[in-house]
Amino acid sequence: MARSQMTPARIRASVVFAGLAFAGVAFVAWTQSWFAVVLVDGTTLEVPGEATAPGLAALSLAALALFASLTIAGPRVRAVLAVLAIGIGVLVASSSIGALADPLSAAASTVTIVTGVGGDNSIRSFISSVVATPWGIVAIAAGSCLVLTGIVILLTGRRWPRVTRKYTADGSVATVDGKATPGIPIASNHESEQRDPIENVAPRSAIDDWDSLSKGDDPTRP
Repeated sequence: MARSQMTPARIRASVVFAGLAFAGVAFVAWTQSWFAVVLVDGTTLEVPGEATAPGLAALSLAALALFASLTIAGPRVRAVLAVLAIGIGVLVASSSIGALADPLSAAASTVTIVTGVGGDNSIRSFISSVVATPWGIVAIAAGSCLVLTGIVILLTGRRWPRVTRKYTADGSVATVDGKATPGIPIASNHESEQRDPIENVAPRSAIDDWDSLSKGDDPTRP
């Protein structure tokens, strides 16, 4: 079997699908538990991603909107969106890395809500241990993949097909992929000139009739 050729149109579809998938994974990671905190009294608290990396949801939604808009973006806009995708990926990865690097600080807000204790030293005295779940790593991976996807857009975006439509002579709509869809044919100037000349005659007014009588002509004569 012949190996299918990776055309620019397929590259665009693959990049858009991959970007949407990575952004979706980052959003799902935000909804999951990132840490299991065990207090000194034996109580276990689940710390969700919304507490450890609160900005992850907004970044994920922004990435979803960005990759969805790639389907209608032009070459210059694609370059701008690629840079934004790289920036969003860096922020997703860095916020996740920051949470995993200091789990006690990431879990502080959850511990304060449950125990009512504030202050870093007091919170640390209430925590016996912190166990990280895989979702923080998943978020880092998703952010890194968003960065790579943005780089791919920068490298290949100029070769992607345009989404503009052009009308052919028979009234069909020709796309950049060489396909034609039926359209509404528009009459040309030559066709309008060949129409019945009676349709192009303006209706007579009372002033025209008065002028004809003044000249001795019969206005009722065709």
